[in-house]
Amino acid sequence: MIKQSKHTQESPIAWDQLLKFCSKDRTRPLLQRPFTACGHTWASDGRRIIVLQDFIHPEAEHLEHSEEKFVQSASEIYQYKILPILKTTDQFFKITDDKIIFNPRKTECSYCEGFGKHFHEECSQCSGTGETDCPHCMQSMDCSDCDGTGEVEGKSTKPCEECGGTGVDLEFDEKALQFGEAAFNPKYFHDCVSLPDVVFAPSQGGTFAFKGPGYVGAVQRMNLDKPCPKVKAIPVESPCPSKF
Repeated sequence: MIKQSKHTQESPIAWDQLLKFCSKDRTRPLLQRPFTACGHTWASDGRRIIVLQDFIHPEAEHLEHSEEKFVQSASEIYQYKILPILKTTDQFFKITDDKIIFNPRKTECSYCEGFGKHFHEECSQCSGTGETDCPHCMQSMDCSDCDGTGEVEGKSTKPCEECGGTGVDLEFDEKALQFGEAAFNPKYFHDCVSLPDVVFAPSQGGTFAFKGPGYVGAVQRMNLDKPCPKVKAIPVESPCPSKF
C-alpha cells in the first residue's frame, strides 16, 4: 500500500531535479518516483541515488512494510557507502568549467520525438506492466493489448519521462569521465552540478559521493577497458555540515 507523505519544511531540492535521479525502467516501478522511508526522501535509478536527509517530500510516495527489503537495501547504501565516503574524505571538489559536462549537444528525444509529451497512456489490461497471465497455462506472457510495452495510444499528454518534457536528449563528446580512481557517466555529472551548493568527494571503491545543504548522494562507476578524460574539478572547502 502506498500513501502520500506529510512535510513541514521546504524541500532542499526542486522536484524536477529529484526526478532526474529516478529510473525510466517500467520493470522497476519502485524506482520510477521519489519515495519516503526511514524519515528521509530518496530517488534512485539503480546506478545513482540521492537522499534528502530528515525530510519528507509532500509529492513522494511513502513505502509501507511490503517494500521492507527494498527500503533496507537503500538504507544500507546510505549508511555503508555514502556516509563513509563523506566522513573519510579529506578534500571536496567543485566542478566549474568542464566543457564536456556543461555543454552537451542537444538532439531530439527519441522517445517522444521531440514533442516533450506522451501521447500514450497506461494499458488497462496489464496495468502498465506489459505482461499478463496466459489463460491456459497461467505463465507470464506479453500483454496482447499493448504488445508488451505497457502503453496504448490515448489522449494522455503527461510530460515525457525520458526527457522531462523538454523534447531534448543530451549527447556528450565522451562516453565516460574519470573522477578519482574510476570512470562515470558524464550525464550523471551534468545532473549533479545543477544541485544547490553541491560538492563532490572522489571515488572510493568505484563510487563517488556528493553533498549539499540537506542532501547527500552517490553514483556508481562505469566498467571501461580504455582510459578516458578526467573531470575538471577544483578543491574547495565543504560549504555545509553533513548530517551523519
